Amino acid sequence: MIATLGKVAFGIFVMISGYFLVNSSINGKKSFKNILMLIVQVYLYSIIIYFVAAHFKWVNPKSTIVLQQTFLLPFYNSYWFVSEYILLYLVYLYINVALHDIIPAAIP
Repeated sequence: MIATLGKVAFGIFVMISGYFLVNSSINGKKSFKNILMLIVQVYLYSIIIYFVAAHFKWVNPKSTIVLQQTFLLPFYNSYWFVSEYILLYLVYLYINVALHDIIPAAIP
């Protein structure tokens, strides 16, 4: 049930983000920089949380699954929100250009 609510909340977040991003003027270089910064932040927080959890024995520090989930971020479903957000950020550049080309043509 919580996973379903998370997916619904993500859909609402996408709609709100789209509303605010439709008139933004972010170019490809700035978008790539923002995506790279997001990946670095998620990776660093993941490593910090792993070390804190290993220190307090919340996770088994020698478990290969835990190590893989910590150090191979994009390949695991535990980071689905970040993956979806990065995809949204990449796609919105093209959607934004298409919307700005379509909307003025539709207005007489």
